Amino acid sequence: IQGGSEQTLSAPMDYIPVLQRAGTIVPLQMRLRRSASQMKHDPFTLRVIGDANDSAIGHVYHDERDGYGYEENQYAYMEYVLKNGVLTSKRTEEGVYDCPNQIERIIMKLQTIPKSVSIEVGGVTRAAEFIVDKDHMEITIRKPNVRVTEEWTIRMH
Repeated sequence: IQGGSEQTLSAPMDYIPVLQRAGTIVPLQMRLRRSASQMKHDPFTLRVIGDANDSAIGHVYHDERDGYGYEENQYAYMEYVLKNGVLTSKRTEEGVYDCPNQIERIIMKLQTIPKSVSIEVGGVTRAAEFIVDKDHMEITIRKPNVRVTEEWTIRMH
């Protein structure tokens, strides 16, 4: 939806429309659970909506979800940035928390669809498999094999 305009959207009881601003990255845990504590080790999906320049930014705060670990730096505050065809994950604060939670998919709505995608983790680069949806100008990287709290780089060529 183009910004600065008024829209009317259908919102029946069984379907709630969710809008995401261009230029943002939203981390999601998609598995349905009865409580947040049951989601503790569930994987994440990153939903990336590039702006007119295919740039975006987002953050995730992650900890044990059980109290006051942040007082002892037992947390991770990660920044995800998409710029010039490169998506990076960087730790932005002093927290030392590391978790097993994987990113199970990255869905990116972009102006330009890449021909290839590579992932770099710990100095090792490998090719990434991805699916293209040209109708919606989206790519989906399934099972990138990266953790939410580790630093990594994804390059689109």
